[in-house]
Amino acid sequence: MSQKKEQDLSTLTDGTLVGYFLQTNDKKVLSVLYQRHAAWIYHKCLALVKSTESAEDLTHDIFLRAFLKLSTLKEPERLRGWLSTIAYNMSINFLNLRRDFQGETIDTHHQLSATDEESREEASLREITLVELERLLQHLPDSDRVILLMRFQDEMSIKEIQETLKIGESAVKMRLKRAKEKLARLFEESKTEIRYE
Repeated sequence: MSQKKEQDLSTLTDGTLVGYFLQTNDKKVLSVLYQRHAAWIYHKCLALVKSTESAEDLTHDIFLRAFLKLSTLKEPERLRGWLSTIAYNMSINFLNLRRDFQGETIDTHHQLSATDEESREEASLREITLVELERLLQHLPDSDRVILLMRFQDEMSIKEIQETLKIGESAVKMRLKRAKEKLARLFEESKTEIRYE
């Protein structure tokens, strides 16, 4: 294939590339898609599993699985979201979290609606800078870190999180609420530590 052809491929959208690959089986398409998406998938995996070696292995495995299942992608223009879901699923399986998410029991006495306490937590969380957030997330349990990254980094809807984690809507909301509470507490504690140092 000529260099011009490769340059042409790199200017195409994900959806067009997927369609072209499914028609032609041209392996150069897979190379373009890998170069386009490998970095952010690696960083997502790294944020979840906290190991460069594991993140590299997972990135490779995620692309392998995605490329083998490319023909099952119903909306090729949503490739990025599809890759993100595969990345979360494989990272969660790697961390062995699925049973933790599914084993969550819902405390019916715990209100899911916004409260004054929750409003204070939200206000506190808005003060966190990106650097602080990355540091604080490392101190959270894996299951809390995963669900916060899904919701706030990738802006996944409650329904998308439900489908990825295979848990109910109430469980997703409760997990998010508890994870935000823990993050807000960590942030408040870190401010106190800085004040007294």
